[in-house]
Amino acid sequence: MDHQKSKILILTGSYGAGHYQTARTIEAAIRLKKFDLEPLIVDITDYKHRLVNNISRRIFVEGVTKFPTFYGYLYKKSRNPNHFSSF
Repeated sequence: MDHQKSKILILTGSYGAGHYQTARTIEAAIRLKKFDLEPLIVDITDYKHRLVNNISRRIFVEGVTKFPTFYGYLYKKSRNPNHFSSF
């Protein structure tokens, strides 16, 4: 019997190397620990209009640059253990 793996979607955005590298790390963890899943990385910026993509990228980069404390706060809040921490 041929067993087809369930697919799991990993969304990323090309706002810098960090997002893509994180997606790749998640993909690697799934491949190592969850043999019944087939990870698929999709860059959402490939599906946005170029103008919208440029605006959202600029907002992200300027937000991180001009409000590093707020960005740091959000980053730290996302470090709390969650469902995916067991990967």
